[in-house]
Amino acid sequence: MIRLIYSGSVAAEPDPQNLAAFLADCRRRNERDGISGVMVLMGQEFLQVIEGPDDDVDRYYRQVFQDTTRYKLLLLARQEIDAAIFANWSLGLVKCEDTPNDPLPGDVSIMDIEQIDPADLNALRTLRVIREFIDGKWHVRFPGPPKLSITQRSRGF
Repeated sequence: MIRLIYSGSVAAEPDPQNLAAFLADCRRRNERDGISGVMVLMGQEFLQVIEGPDDDVDRYYRQVFQDTTRYKLLLLARQEIDAAIFANWSLGLVKCEDTPNDPLPGDVSIMDIEQIDPADLNALRTLRVIREFIDGKWHVRFPGPPKLSITQRSRGF
């Protein structure tokens, strides 16, 4: 089993309906593939932890990584693990202050995440990365549309 931790951003902040549909699709796929995890969402930026069988988790990440029109990603960690931290969640969602707070199925709190085994050093490192992301570290900005600039050429130049 492996755990991947990555941060990223999307081209546009998801509205509640699109977010709910995205989460439902991810959860169905994750349940089918034996993947568990959590996503921390802050407006257009997110941090995701996914855990499961090596091949399935790597395939999931490759699919997301290749979609450069929708995502910009930064891989933070790839760890071999003995047990999943988030085994009970096909994809838990933590929404932070920059995100619409309409309740969605599968919402979890940071307090839910902090209920990990303190003897599991990899789990503690994962929790530290999640906290750092919430505090502003590991953010990846999606490149915005190019800004048009108009310049004037003066005569005689």
